[in-house]
Amino acid sequence: MAVAEGTGLADIRRAANAVVAAHPALRLRLHVEYGVWALRTDPAREATVAAPGTTDATAAANEAAGRLDPEAGEVIAFSWLAATRTLVVTVHHLAVDAVSWLIILDDLATALSGAALPPPTTPYAEYAEALAVRSAESADGLGHWITTLQAPPLDTAAPTELRETTVVLPPDLSDLVTRTAPGALGVGLTELLCGALRTALTHIQPTPSDLAIDLERHGRVPAEEHHDYTRTVGWFTSIAPVRLTPHTDPVAAAREIADRQPDEEGHVAYGRLRYLNPQTAPS
Repeated sequence: MAVAEGTGLADIRRAANAVVAAHPALRLRLHVEYGVWALRTDPAREATVAAPGTTDATAAANEAAGRLDPEAGEVIAFSWLAATRTLVVTVHHLAVDAVSWLIILDDLATALSGAALPPPTTPYAEYAEALAVRSAESADGLGHWITTLQAPPLDTAAPTELRETTVVLPPDLSDLVTRTAPGALGVGLTELLCGALRTALTHIQPTPSDLAIDLERHGRVPAEEHHDYTRTVGWFTSIAPVRLTPHTDPVAAAREIADRQPDEEGHVAYGRLRYLNPQTAPS
């Protein structure tokens, strides 16, 4: 992020400390014992701000990524490029999702301006604990998920050689795909892309059959009615499968995905059954 002229290293450190102190997820520490993962929150401490001798933000981010170590409690790294007044922030995915980035960057800007940060919302740990409690309360939808996951695995003819293909779309065509088509067809971009994938897979299957694919959602569904995650940093992303029939028409496939995919609550419900409920999670 670009920083206002006159900002110095001391200002960057002060802002970094404020943001790390405000968001417990940025102080996570990973514990691994006998293959079991557990996350704990460390007390607030001084944030480390590196001052690499480079003006290349990408190089600084790559170097910072090498310093990240969740088991040592290092899930966020700051790099101050004074020559270009650029603050590079690198965070391990264990601690953030896409929404979290907006919160972190907004808070850094607020702290650098000298203003106080807004009040915190429900801590990530409280969300995780409530989610675990809810997971044992119900097995609703279990039959649907079992049927979805019983879709046969993808069967393709054995390739004669492995290859990689990169296609770059020109801006005008990209605009048609990402903006014009969803509005004209009344189907979301994610559904259109998945519909194209389902159609492509149908063409390479010797005998076209149903397939299950995983879809992501933001996952910020309150685990308790009083929870508020609007300013909560953490990895909330939820993943759930959807079962699709063979298609040769990508738009028809997209419409089927739109009809079949679970809503936000359904995505989280699948995660509870798949990973948290001891009676339904695979052993």
